[in-house]
Amino acid sequence: MDLAYASVPGKKRAILFLSVTGGLALIVLAAWFTLPQSLLKLAVLGALASVGGLSVFAYPRHGFYLGVFYVYAGIAYYTQLPVAAAMTFLVTAAVFVGLLRGDSIQMTDRLFNGSLAVFTVIACQSLLFSWDHSYSLTSLASFAKSILTVFLIAQLIRTGKNLETLAFVVFGAVLTSVLLGVVNVKLGLIKDWMVLSGAFGWQRFGATHVSPNVAALYLVGGLPLGIYAVKRVRPILTKIFLAICVIALLVGLVATFSRQTIFPLSIVLLAVLFREAHSKWVYAVVVLAAVVGLLLVPEYYWYRVSSIGQLLEGDSDDFSLAIRFKAFKAAWHLFLQHPLTGVGLNNFIVRSGPELHVTIGAHNGYLEILSGVGIFGFIAFILMPVSAIRGFVKAFKTPWPEERRWMKDLSYYFLLSAIAVFVAIFFEQSQFYRVYWLPIAAGLVAGRLADQARSPVKKSET
Repeated sequence: MDLAYASVPGKKRAILFLSVTGGLALIVLAAWFTLPQSLLKLAVLGALASVGGLSVFAYPRHGFYLGVFYVYAGIAYYTQLPVAAAMTFLVTAAVFVGLLRGDSIQMTDRLFNGSLAVFTVIACQSLLFSWDHSYSLTSLASFAKSILTVFLIAQLIRTGKNLETLAFVVFGAVLTSVLLGVVNVKLGLIKDWMVLSGAFGWQRFGATHVSPNVAALYLVGGLPLGIYAVKRVRPILTKIFLAICVIALLVGLVATFSRQTIFPLSIVLLAVLFREAHSKWVYAVVVLAAVVGLLLVPEYYWYRVSSIGQLLEGDSDDFSLAIRFKAFKAAWHLFLQHPLTGVGLNNFIVRSGPELHVTIGAHNGYLEILSGVGIFGFIAFILMPVSAIRGFVKAFKTPWPEERRWMKDLSYYFLLSAIAVFVAIFFEQSQFYRVYWLPIAAGLVAGRLADQARSPVKKSET
């Protein structure tokens, strides 16, 4: 039983939680702009933070949704306060109170737990081979925070409805990031380090995240969940509105001009087409829309796409692409030199510099892991996303009852979201970001729910 989180019905709890947190946010803004004395402002903010903290502690699942929204929407762009860390701490405390009251551990996937244990041991052991322990410890800390996210999702997301809500929160957050990014551009709020201009006078769009590449990683992961939302809703006006939102998200993704999302975006669009198109007319409309969309794509996008082919032919003049390709080769070279032990977690940048004259990261999450912890650590790392994919596939193949048939679609589109992120990591060093681990946690939950649905013991779901 969900001991720590079952005292209030779901909708009433959500309304109460959102009312409290929304009201607190408005009071904070009013206090900040109207109160004359700094000390008085701090007192009011401290009191409101205490009330907000109690709300998150009392309703940890909704507090976790709020934390996910905060991270995916990039709200940290507007403040230096450790809001996400504070919410994570409170949610974690509430979950551990639930465990003390008799709640059970929900992270039960044996493949994931075994590979997690092996990778953790090997990653810690890699400190013996690290030239700079600070780099390794930084990555271990990021890895620990990501695994905490997986654990919290496993504990808090207990039903299919919870998992669906998580999907909607992610989609709403990345859409908010795009909209706020447009506002930032219009108001001139973008910081200089976020302005990355390229050829043809185009400025790359970074939404509210650190860089256009990071923004693209979040957006491509949220796109399939937005498509699921369009399919899931019934009212036609709501469906049209959400379809417009998905198009806006797609435009924002293209505006990042990020090459790392070309392949995952193609995978997502083709997978959606093959699953949802049931007649020749649908294919004709889709092809027409694709042609129109391709004609509207800026020339700078095609310039960046074509530079990939030029690199493979050996005559690319794109410095960014060339240095990344050099980093790929350097990471592979270091792995061949140290195939069993690696050079230390996250130590590629310090080991490749003196020997191979590469002064950046590997820019490939998998090569970074391979060169850092060796082949056995790499296999253990890969088995964790594999366990998530297995969970989604299991949920997709489960014979759900008619009233829960939507779980097939949810599993399918969450799987597309996970694959998009996993593929994008081939071109981005974000293997310890939460955006990589949230789909893994969702896959573990989907697999657990599928096992419960197949169990002869009747499982209730609200």
